[in-house]
Amino acid sequence: MRNDRGGVIILGVEDTDGVASAAPGVDLSDGEELRMRSIVAAGTAPHAAFEIQRVESADAGHGFYLLIAPPSSQRPHAVIHSQGLRYPRRDGAGTRYMSEVEIADMYRSRFAGEAS
Repeated sequence: MRNDRGGVIILGVEDTDGVASAAPGVDLSDGEELRMRSIVAAGTAPHAAFEIQRVESADAGHGFYLLIAPPSSQRPHAVIHSQGLRYPRRDGAGTRYMSEVEIADMYRSRFAGEAS
């Protein structure tokens, strides 16, 4: 999402064929938030900062996480994939990996933005 328009991931919603089908929620904790941040920090380059917002249900310590990723001026962002780096980009409801030309264009845009 950071290589495109940004977006929001909702944790705690079940889906069937890409359509929300239930909302059981998840356990909410500081430890879980730290785990999510650690996974992203270890698996992205440059670091893809994001916001975590808790939405608590009537059950204390249970609810939903919103992972909010705004568009990035530091794109392209790579992820570790099969012991190498790949550059994902949202494509409708799915993800595809960018071509060399797309990646080069993003680097040119980043460096042009920094120069100005």
